[in-house]
Amino acid sequence: MTNVNITLPTTFEDAYEAVKHAFSTGKQIVEGPFSSKYARQVSKVISFNVIDDKEQEKYGNVTVTFTYNVPVILEGGAFREIERTRTLHLFNTSGDHRWTPRTKLKIWDNKYPSTVGVDVETREVFLFGVQASAIELAYFATLTEDQFSQIKEDISDRDPFSIQIDSDAMFDYIDEMQGLLHLQNNLYIQFNCGVSLRVDMERAGVLELD
Repeated sequence: MTNVNITLPTTFEDAYEAVKHAFSTGKQIVEGPFSSKYARQVSKVISFNVIDDKEQEKYGNVTVTFTYNVPVILEGGAFREIERTRTLHLFNTSGDHRWTPRTKLKIWDNKYPSTVGVDVETREVFLFGVQASAIELAYFATLTEDQFSQIKEDISDRDPFSIQIDSDAMFDYIDEMQGLLHLQNNLYIQFNCGVSLRVDMERAGVLELD
């Protein structure tokens, strides 16, 4: 991450306009695992559609479908671009209030995600970042079918999620046994369903920061 992410508004109308503006200004998609900055790929947005859901008027939960070019390596080492389409459900950020400006600066270097999104087809969870020059899709984890059904059917519209740090990792940090990287490697997302759902970050190796 090289730019500060813009936190999405908590009301539907404002979040809808913010997401629409983000995709309409010709931004690139920067996609890759959250746990490694070196596996990111940059793609161009071809088209998008932000769904105007009147039922979500009170809360900033927004669904967007977008198509973008993805470079792939062919046999023999040649590159080719293919089109990929995703439909992301982006969650209202009002329940994610644990992170103060100081902790966002100290632990995230002011690159805290704009919100959390779930791909409704692949069940992949992303940290979604709206930046000045790009939209970042930082892969976090893949939900099981049961987890996806739980979120789809029973998540709170008002306070759907919060990003948290494992308590053991926090105590290791306070006790000066581990540093900031340890905290980032032990993040999880708490989804506020009827039965609270914890989704841990899938690691593609040790997290590397700029």
